[in-house]
Parts: sequence; structure tokens; C-alpha cells
Amino acid sequence: MRLCFGVVRQWQLNEKLASQSRNAVHERLFGERLTESTRLVAHAGTPPGAHYTGIWSPFDYWEPTISCAEDVRIPMGLVGDGAKWVCGVAAHTRSCRVLSLGSNFDDNFERAVFKLAGCSSYIVDPTLIPRDRNGSLGQFLARLREHGSVLNGTVGAGVGSGLNVRLPGPVRREEKMKQNNGLTHFASLVSLRQLLLDRYQPPVHLAIAKFDIEGAEYSVLAEMGVLCTEGILTVDQLNVEVHRAPRRHKTRLSEFTQLFRGARQCGLMIHHKERNNWARGENEVVEYAWVSPLHAARAMKRAMNRTLSSEDDSLKLAAATRSKAVSGDFNRV
Repeated sequence: MRLCFGVVRQWQLNEKLASQSRNAVHERLFGERLTESTRLVAHAGTPPGAHYTGIWSPFDYWEPTISCAEDVRIPMGLVGDGAKWVCGVAAHTRSCRVLSLGSNFDDNFERAVFKLAGCSSYIVDPTLIPRDRNGSLGQFLARLREHGSVLNGTVGAGVGSGLNVRLPGPVRREEKMKQNNGLTHFASLVSLRQLLLDRYQPPVHLAIAKFDIEGAEYSVLAEMGVLCTEGILTVDQLNVEVHRAPRRHKTRLSEFTQLFRGARQCGLMIHHKERNNWARGENEVVEYAWVSPLHAARAMKRAMNRTLSSEDDSLKLAAATRSKAVSGDFNRV
């Protein structure tokens, strides 16, 4: 517990400094308060004549404020898009839960978490069933059963996001532009509250929440913060692919700040940030990873125990080596 208090104290100091810095820089650059800004983030750039290193991006304001003693990028060995940075994954309990919003028939992350920590995943993606081709959905479900995971393919998260998730359907090409004649199909979106409480009894604890939902993360993270403040939800770790301007959505900088506020309301600290280099400009994407102070302390304790165990093994080996050196017998060492 003392270790956890130390993590919280350090994070609070770092977060206070980070908050003061981003507010001061934004006011100097744009002459407005960051939390009240109505500036569209899709087209905002470095103001003419402003003293700023590089090209300004809203992502510049949010950097990691804590480090994890056991950071790992999983699935390990995966190059490019898709992997996530996780803190002390083996420190989770063996009955841990993972919520994965967004899948695209890819269960590599969920499989890796199951292998490293024994966590089972609840995967939500309404785009898979309409895209089933050549048995791809059946193969995906078979893989999920191997690591105790399940799929909800009927609804998606992100109601109130201002986005529509288009689904493929039997629509002729010339008809696809018709939006309101029943020929264009969209996924049913529900609230995060409904998604969780339809499956779990409150209070709900998630070891890991992973969101890759193409822009709907703005509304989902804001709602997640509310659920945490109400005591309905607690989260050890959060991984989100954050889109600067999803699908030409008129995202304003004040909404951008609310996304990070939602994570803070759940007591989560940014411990890793990775730029996704496949997108640029208004399509800029960054992978953020948050961790709770309690789980960061678990990871730190586990790392310390491993270090002490390694030191003990080294001391035992050194003692054995000295003993054998006296007798002149090195073959047993």
C-alpha cells in the first residue's frame, strides 16, 4: 500500500506540472484557455510567427506522466499497427477480464493477454457478421474459444459520438450514396453503460480495456469517466487508438481535452505513447496507454521481487563457485 501511495504522489506531481505546461503553452500560442477552446483540431496548426519547435499537434499536450517497471508491447514481435503497450501484464489475477472494442477479425492481442495473464476477453464489433466471407467469422469464433473469449457482434459502442458505422450490404454501387432510403446499413450503437451492465454485475472491474473504434473513443471515454465516478466501473489498464479528426468529425479541442479527462476520472495515468505512422495531418493517430496507480505498484513490486530473486541466485552461484574453487572442482558449478 505504501508503494501505491508513492506512485500516486509522484504521478500527481508530474500531472500537475504537465497540466500547467500545456495550459500555458496553449494560451501563449492561441490566446485562449485550452479547456474552453472551440478550435477544430483537424485543421489547427502552428500559428504564423509563433515560437514553437516543429508542427503543432494537439497530441503534443499529453505525454506520459509515469513510467511502468514492466512495460511490454504485445503481441510481442508484431511490427507496425495493432500492438499495444501494457504494464505488468503478468501481475493481473488469473480470472481477469478484458474488454476489447473493435476487432477486425484480429485476436492476437487477446490471445497474448490470455497466454501471459490468463485473462478472457469480451470482444465487441458489429462489423464482423456482415463482412463474413469464406467462413472467416467461424474461424474467428473458433480461435476465440481457444482462449476463453466471446464476441458480441450485434452492437457497437459509441452512441452519441456523432459517427455512423457503415455496414456492407446487398446494395448496388449507384445506390450507396442514398442515405435515408433503407438501402444503406449502419451498425446499432449503444452506451458503454448498457454494454457492460448487460453482461456483468456492478461494480464492474476490468483488468484491461482496449478501444480501437475509429473515432468513437471520444464519447466512450467521456462516458467511462462518468461510470468510474459513479463507482460502477474500475479499470487497471486502458489502451486507446486516438484519432485526431475521425471521419471528418468536427472535433473541437475542448472535446479532445474531455477524452483525457475521462481517463483521469478513472484514476488512470498515461505510461506510454506511440505514434501510429500510417496516418498524417488531420488523420493523425496516436496509441495511448494508461495504468492505475494500484496496478503500477503491483508491476513495480513484481519487478523488485524478480530483481531480488535474481540477486539471490547470483549470490548462490558466486558462493558455489568460490567453494569449488577451493577444492579445484569446477565441473559441478
